[in-house]
Amino acid sequence: MHQTVGNILRTVLNSNPNPSLKTAKEIVDDALATAMHAMRTNVATTLGSSPGSLVFARDMFLNVHKDLLPLNLENRLKVRSLLIRSILMEM
Repeated sequence: MHQTVGNILRTVLNSNPNPSLKTAKEIVDDALATAMHAMRTNVATTLGSSPGSLVFARDMFLNVHKDLLPLNLENRLKVRSLLIRSILMEM
């Protein structure tokens, strides 16, 4: 966690070498928001899910409830199988 925040702050501050106090505060706010988003969307291998999706029960990239994602996957698989079937029938 600390390394993520440090890397983001270093990157942002190196791109703006001499900011004013007001600009520096905005940079730090943006960097902390970016770090929070990065940590919430990072998928943990032991859990198989991101912390944000566990806490908020939502996908952290799409504004979709977590329970709706498998339905979308099932629908995509059905559409894909129907497309493959129709292509094979045309041959």
